[in-house]
Amino acid sequence: MLVFAGRRIRTREMPLIGEITANGTVKSFRASKTAKVPDVFRRDKGIGHYLLRVRGDLMAGDGIGEGTLLVYEGRKDARDGQMVVALVDGQNIVKWLYHDGNRIRLQPLNDDHPPIYVEHEQQVDVQGVVVGIVHAPT
Repeated sequence: MLVFAGRRIRTREMPLIGEITANGTVKSFRASKTAKVPDVFRRDKGIGHYLLRVRGDLMAGDGIGEGTLLVYEGRKDARDGQMVVALVDGQNIVKWLYHDGNRIRLQPLNDDHPPIYVEHEQQVDVQGVVVGIVHAPT
């Protein structure tokens, strides 16, 4: 159990699959690891939820810092305005996804990084949609 605002809340173990850095590098864990998160993330049959730990200033503009856990739902589809975990040109990224005319704009979560524009939707391999953010304790 965790304590939030003076109240105990249930937790659940979720697979912690790796760490993602500001430059998009994902360090995958070889051995299976888990982390406890609040028990608010649903488990629909056939849908997996996974965790990535943030390293560095990946999402400083959104108040997401070192050690924050991103909870993402493994799926291939995403709508405009959703934060996605995706593979683009062989690099893993976490960005906001927008359809921008005939191309896709992947908006960074840190104002120090420029957006990525992709001409063909097939060049963006969505791995999942971020459905929760668990801030590291301070």
